[in-house]
Amino acid sequence: MPKSGGIVRRRSKIYFDTQDYELLGMVNRLLSSKNEAKLDTRLFDANLHPHGIKSLTASREMRIAVSVVRLLDSLEAGRAEDRLQALGALYDEVLTTAQSTLRRNTARVLIQTMKELVRSQGSQRRQLTLAHDFLQAVSGKPRIVRRLLYNYHLIEMPEEWSQLAFDHHVHDANTKGRKNPTHLIMDAWLKGIRYLTVIYYNYVEADAAYELLRAADIMGMSVRIGLEFASPFRGRYVHFIWAPRGFTDAKGFLEFLAEAPMRRLMEKGRAASAWQEKHIYALLDCWNEQHRLVAEKALETEFPPLSAKDFRTFVGTGQASKLHLAEFIYKNYSPPLLQRIHELQRERQALKPEARASSDDMLRKLREMTELSHILDAWLSPEANPGLPDPDLPGNDPYLPEILRLSPLLLLDRLSGMRSGHRITLNLAGLGPEDVLELLWICQGLITHLEIFNVKDWLEGKLSRLKEISLLQLAANTGSAPRLKHLIRDMIKGLECEPEMIIRDERCALFREILRNIPTLQGFYKTAPLRARIGTDSTSRARKTLGMGLVFDETLPLHVQRRIAKHRAGALRLPLAVDLFEQIQYRRSGTLEKDSLLSRAVRRIPGLRHFGFDRRQVWHSQSASTTYVEKTGNIIT
Repeated sequence: MPKSGGIVRRRSKIYFDTQDYELLGMVNRLLSSKNEAKLDTRLFDANLHPHGIKSLTASREMRIAVSVVRLLDSLEAGRAEDRLQALGALYDEVLTTAQSTLRRNTARVLIQTMKELVRSQGSQRRQLTLAHDFLQAVSGKPRIVRRLLYNYHLIEMPEEWSQLAFDHHVHDANTKGRKNPTHLIMDAWLKGIRYLTVIYYNYVEADAAYELLRAADIMGMSVRIGLEFASPFRGRYVHFIWAPRGFTDAKGFLEFLAEAPMRRLMEKGRAASAWQEKHIYALLDCWNEQHRLVAEKALETEFPPLSAKDFRTFVGTGQASKLHLAEFIYKNYSPPLLQRIHELQRERQALKPEARASSDDMLRKLREMTELSHILDAWLSPEANPGLPDPDLPGNDPYLPEILRLSPLLLLDRLSGMRSGHRITLNLAGLGPEDVLELLWICQGLITHLEIFNVKDWLEGKLSRLKEISLLQLAANTGSAPRLKHLIRDMIKGLECEPEMIIRDERCALFREILRNIPTLQGFYKTAPLRARIGTDSTSRARKTLGMGLVFDETLPLHVQRRIAKHRAGALRLPLAVDLFEQIQYRRSGTLEKDSLLSRAVRRIPGLRHFGFDRRQVWHSQSASTTYVEKTGNIIT
């Protein structure tokens, strides 16, 4: 029986052709090769231009395929510099050599198709279908590209790359995310994201910052680094995201990290993260000593104890979190759980209907253990571990790091003194308008942004009073004294019903003081309004959650807007409306000296004054105008 690349041909040539088999054979050989020397480095040398000598060594389809495979291979293992070189080579291949009217969207489809092909190892039929799609997409035909975009749930972006697609709260593998910085940037670009803020807890390593910023530079994305810090407030911690600004490139940010004050801050941040990680390992001990035994008895399944060393290896370069631990528990126990589920399903078929109740109850319990949310709530929550101190509540631990003891004002004053250009964003999870007003007042205008919407917190029910907070933000920005007074008086009336007398009396006195000093509150945001930040809090880990990426649908092509309106279930529309401004820019395509007499003559004709100019569409959002609007928002996932 004839073979190609180790693939047995058992189908009619109606479905797949020789090129499909050749491409798949090459990809599988690359994936199975453990020796880098076996690969032809000429195909992905980042120092060579795609239109140069590389075009003589292999077809464009093969070079793109090799570039994607090499990048995906380096994402799993390899140095950051290898990942960046592979990313640069891939970007050049898919964009520089493209000749389609849908150049950028074709590039997105090619990369996504090859990713799916690599993931489908072991399923020849699926791989052949994807190889066929890949070779078809290389042509750049709009009908094929749009069909594949739809299949992969990717929104078609304008070829001018003018869309306002963003996400101002995501995580990479250096905290609790799954993807390393290069992988994160590549996937963000595939989604069409142009503006990204990556959040790190308490500190950021220089190597991680360099890889993130260099990858963003390669892909033409605007990326900021945010550092999240916690501060005690009213018997709990509130979280602030500090984003230093004013750097022209990765080198400038690294030089900032190397400054003595910043090094001291990062050391204190590392101490805070180490203290928080101790709680995660204590949870692991509780699982091994208590919860594991309870689960074994309840589920009639054996769960061997888990090793702290193996957990550290599983976390990798990240900071250990409850999400890591829940996923580690599931990863180790999913094989026996799934086997037990299959056994019960087989046994259930032999039972009479009236005897299936106990079997159904056991199946329900077993399936719950395959959900990360259940593991987090049932086994790793503070309620399930009353013997452990809750790290999310300030306590009297003598070993509590200094930075976790600082009040909001002291913390923000220290952060703002590190650099003149910065943004400090208040995370609103679990906060009400009374909390926000008090923090705005005591922090004396150092809070520049409110994280007005966090998709993960919204889905978990932690933003229940978003509408009232939105009204407070608008009142602060409009400078309307009557509106502010009305809101504050309503808060005082609500506080009079509070059962805790001490908090009630303290807050009422504070709010009355603010009422007497409304001009001072207005002055905090008179020149620079209180702006909004919106993000998904994506980690690329938890299942049944929305991935990263948000977009103003008004900035998408008209036919894409119509499709989104028709298929409303495909995306979540946020209950927010933000003012958008469209700007059309015309730029001279050549120098003034090269401007011909004919061009100048044509531009004198009415309606043709922009003849010979390049047209560019630019969108601007006014985040200070963000309004809670329930169902008519203009931002979608």
